[in-house]
Amino acid sequence: FLPAGGPDPAELGPGVRVLVVDASASARRTRPAGWLPGVRATLAAEGSAAAGAGQEVAVVVFAAGVRCRLGPVSPGALQDALLGHGAPPLDPAVGPEEEGASELAAALRVALRLAADPARRRGEVVLLGEGDHTGEDPRPLVAESSRRGVPVRLVPPGPAERADLALRSLELPPRVEEGAPLVAAATLAWSPVLGDGEEGARLVVERATGEGVRSSAFPLVLPAGGGTWRVSLEIGPAAAGRTLATARVELARGPDPIPENDVAQASTRGGGELVVGVAAEAARLGAARAWLAPAGPSTLPGIQVVFTDLPGLAGLLPELDLLVTFDLPASFLDPGLLAAFVRGGRGWLATSGWRFLQDWHPGRPPEGLAALLPLAPADLEAEPRDVVLLMDGSGSMAGEPFEILRAAALDLVAAALPSDEVSLRFFTAGLGPATVIQARRELGAPGSGTSRAAAQALLAARVPGGRTYLFQSLEELAAERERSGVEALVLLLTDGRETDTILPGDLLARSARLRERWRASRTALVVIGVGEGVDEATLALLARPGEPVPRAQALGDLEAIFRREIHGAELAMGEVLPVHLAPRPGSPGPRTLAEEILGAGEAGEAPPPLAIAVRNRTREGAEALWLGPEGEPILGVARAGRGRTALLSTCPIEEWAPGWAGRPGGGEPRAFGPLLRWLGRRQGASGGEPTARVEGGLLRVDGLAEDWPAALGGRLVAIGAPTREGGAAAEVPLTLFPPAAAAGRDPRSLREALLPLETRRRLGTARVSLQLAGPGGETLLLPLDLGPAPEFASDPGRTPRVGGTAVGGVPAAGGVQVRTAEGPEGAGGAHPAAPGVLLAGLVLLFLAGLGRRLPGRPIKAAAPMVDR
Repeated sequence: FLPAGGPDPAELGPGVRVLVVDASASARRTRPAGWLPGVRATLAAEGSAAAGAGQEVAVVVFAAGVRCRLGPVSPGALQDALLGHGAPPLDPAVGPEEEGASELAAALRVALRLAADPARRRGEVVLLGEGDHTGEDPRPLVAESSRRGVPVRLVPPGPAERADLALRSLELPPRVEEGAPLVAAATLAWSPVLGDGEEGARLVVERATGEGVRSSAFPLVLPAGGGTWRVSLEIGPAAAGRTLATARVELARGPDPIPENDVAQASTRGGGELVVGVAAEAARLGAARAWLAPAGPSTLPGIQVVFTDLPGLAGLLPELDLLVTFDLPASFLDPGLLAAFVRGGRGWLATSGWRFLQDWHPGRPPEGLAALLPLAPADLEAEPRDVVLLMDGSGSMAGEPFEILRAAALDLVAAALPSDEVSLRFFTAGLGPATVIQARRELGAPGSGTSRAAAQALLAARVPGGRTYLFQSLEELAAERERSGVEALVLLLTDGRETDTILPGDLLARSARLRERWRASRTALVVIGVGEGVDEATLALLARPGEPVPRAQALGDLEAIFRREIHGAELAMGEVLPVHLAPRPGSPGPRTLAEEILGAGEAGEAPPPLAIAVRNRTREGAEALWLGPEGEPILGVARAGRGRTALLSTCPIEEWAPGWAGRPGGGEPRAFGPLLRWLGRRQGASGGEPTARVEGGLLRVDGLAEDWPAALGGRLVAIGAPTREGGAAAEVPLTLFPPAAAAGRDPRSLREALLPLETRRRLGTARVSLQLAGPGGETLLLPLDLGPAPEFASDPGRTPRVGGTAVGGVPAAGGVQVRTAEGPEGAGGAHPAAPGVLLAGLVLLFLAGLGRRLPGRPIKAAAPMVDR
């Protein structure tokens, strides 16, 4: 227990002067011209001082992340790096991953390890910055450095060159009465430049409602010395439905140097309208608008329509009464989020299409989210099938036609059924070997990435060339199919230019024999003309009798042909597929769902005919509202928990339902009005719903019922951040607890949690959805705005500073000598007597253990020590 003594100072290496550079946005962007020259000059001066003190140097740079950019090296090596000897001159700003924080505490940890290396003499830490920080308080680390004999100095940067005006937050009441004045509260911060004259600025607020977008501008009076203040803005009467307010601040002199903190959003709900959200892939949003809102704003009375892409869905969902998914497979949606949305009392209308069919297969009962829908795939037998993509690799296909074939090969995999084995084959003077692109798999099993990679390599290496022996290659393939015995679909892509000299009579005979062999081997041959100068006469001999040869001039043409051929058995297709209303029961009894939707005794209008519809069946407990020509359900409805769902067996686009797409004025959306109102009628919703907000790094939830658990599990889900296709968005788990003090509020209705520093960076966006697990297993969804990133959300008037009044500073050569303040401000550092108290405790513990082993009279245990 006695001190062992330190090493011989003569044996220690030189100490390290660690130069810690603040490269965050608040330090750099407000000094666009002077920051880098100033930092380089300070580094050079400190390097010279380190040489005089016999020290080595290291450069540590931090912002939202920390990196050791240089060292430990000799001061001469630092000078070489600054002068650019053998490399570009050292730029400390190249290194931190992001600017959205000032992680000073993490930087001090790195610096302390270098400066307090036990194999070296004690060094020192020089902080090149203002001492601002976000997240963890660095003061305990400063105190630790002092105890270990490592001084910390602060060298502030030069004066700011640009002023910064920030919009910290925008707040709206969660619920508002329609027509009442809508008042927004904005928190702003102003950091002026010394010597500047009076600044002009304004706050612009845009309100997006079901009636359109309106903008208002408010002049701002900026405090002369800078600081933070709040303003209340009346932005007009509250509209029915959802209102999204977007505010931004603007300086009269020009662009703001830090635009990340200039915009904020908030939303509110007014009564009187249902809010319908339409989710689609970004490229399909135009088609979705052409269906439900062809005139711009919604023309359906009492219904507001909001469109979003997939990344934005998670955050928008809590504000909706009804979700419409536009040709999206269920696997693209978050199952927990949407299931909670529906079962909690809201509605979901899914439309079908080529994308929807990706996980909607015959013979496979719907699972997960799809099990909430009222329809299921028709009971069709999906036998094993070989799908062969037979591609012309001859010289006549060189150029753009062959590039189209390359791109189309892997698109075929997306359309294939699980029971299909997809292979790729080329032919020139003969039939080439088969390369499996997609192996046959069990229902629900993922596809093989290995076979796709092999196909990509083959396509990349293949160069068109050689002659075309089309009929000979097809006869070789027919012989293989006769030996196989497995049903097959062969997609032949060629320009039909036959190199072999075949007499017209032989062409007819050989094509007739091929058709017979295809029939006997259960092989369907689909002939597709690709390229310029297609020999249509030859290809017509090979095509199915009575059918024209389809032409593929672009990749989209091939995709459409593939989808139709692959999913042919699952679809009803025709130029006109009439749709009629399902008959109502004649006997008296409970009202059917259709009667609830259309109104008792109302016949309703039959919708326009279709071109393509998915063959489905009505599930038990559900009901068909519209029927196809063979009595198959086109529109089904059902209840799911307290919510309601519907499935449309077609897609309202030109290819599938030409009578529903892009109609002028109100168009066909009127046919869906009663359905949307029935689906979106929230069950048991009240005006006093819980709300969530972020204040000072704390997430606070207000308005919870008394039966909610004290420790409340939840997660923050990103809105608008990039996600993988078909995957869930980024998320951060957390646990909320009742607050220690509620200041006049009932603590049973409140929960709060400290947000981790990396929350904003992990989610990649400020707009998130808070999902809380309720007492009965339900999930509560609340929209939330995290505000600007930590670096841009700091209050200039209250930003914690290592060298500020909270820590204390004493003038010293070259900057400020940092020390720990007395009293509560210094909390977190250990008392100077702590090592002695710890040693005494260890001695007592040793004696107590020794006494238990000595013979004779036992030692009586002492009373427990309590730290007062």
